[in-house]
Amino acid sequence: MAGKWAKLLKTMPRSYGLEPTYQQKVDVVKNVILEDTPRHGSALAARYAVARKVKARVEEDEAEVNLEIEALRQLIVDQYEAEGVASIKLEDGESVWVQHEPYAQVVDRDAHRKWAVDNGLERQLALPWPTTNALTKAALEAGQPEPAGVQTFSRPKLILRKA
Repeated sequence: MAGKWAKLLKTMPRSYGLEPTYQQKVDVVKNVILEDTPRHGSALAARYAVARKVKARVEEDEAEVNLEIEALRQLIVDQYEAEGVASIKLEDGESVWVQHEPYAQVVDRDAHRKWAVDNGLERQLALPWPTTNALTKAALEAGQPEPAGVQTFSRPKLILRKA
């Protein structure tokens, strides 16, 4: 294990940070992979690189589909309003309908936090995980303990560098 965290990470237990039911699914896939892939680093790394490339293509396709879905959503909302309808039934029996509902957005964090505390919700207030993780890493780099209530462990991460 190399890198700036090597000495510190040796003192921490390793965890992949997965829910047990998801880890069970991962274990099944690991067994399938080991049935047709030699169990050595270079073969596993090559298969990982291929899987990451497939994922990148799928994500590109998903981004394009999401753009089309959003464009259609906006066109349908406008068209339904122009036609004075809320729903249209398709030939196959499915229907596409528009339902308007309120959507909250916090614009004054301090006022919202005060409201939450005043309404007994202080235990539900928490820093976002990326902030907690960054603060914890900064404390560990400075030789300080992790923030109160935080437990650290070593989580392996693979990095694929393009040629």
